[in-house]
Amino acid sequence: MKRLIALGLALSSISALASNYPSDYCHANVRICEDGPAIFANIHSGCNSTGVYVIGYKKAGVLGSNLFVDAIVNFKYGNSQTVQLDFRVTPDWNNLGFLTSGIDLWSATGRVNSDAPTDISIAFSDGHGIWDSRGGANYHFPINDNQSATCYNVSTNDNYYSQVPYSAWNVINEAMTR
Repeated sequence: MKRLIALGLALSSISALASNYPSDYCHANVRICEDGPAIFANIHSGCNSTGVYVIGYKKAGVLGSNLFVDAIVNFKYGNSQTVQLDFRVTPDWNNLGFLTSGIDLWSATGRVNSDAPTDISIAFSDGHGIWDSRGGANYHFPINDNQSATCYNVSTNDNYYSQVPYSAWNVINEAMTR
């Protein structure tokens, strides 16, 4: 009987370690991409791999003196599907420019695609005919290109499940100051 109990304890402790999840598995990872005044951030974790997106526009941009900017965003999926969404981007609390709240793309698009987008392009407008679209080429952010000189990754110590943690906002605000 003692051997049976010992075997049971050994198996339960082994199964608890079998998940192989590191202790920081749910910590927020922030992928920041910058192009001129445009900022794009993807916040995700092992507990929420699709994550949310944040779009920013720096105060130093052409439209930086406005009360808001509109972002026209094209999310490209693979080689075939593109979903366009428009966002009103309001001033951030540090007066560095404009930031969206966390965008849950799966909900925002009506669940048209369960995959993550592969590419994002953004044009900004003041809503009255003045545009900042990088000379008509739009601001372009490849999502999975780890070699991109305009993108970098930052890990935080806060867990991320569905709400953007404060530490991720701090990383985004730091990018807004560059």
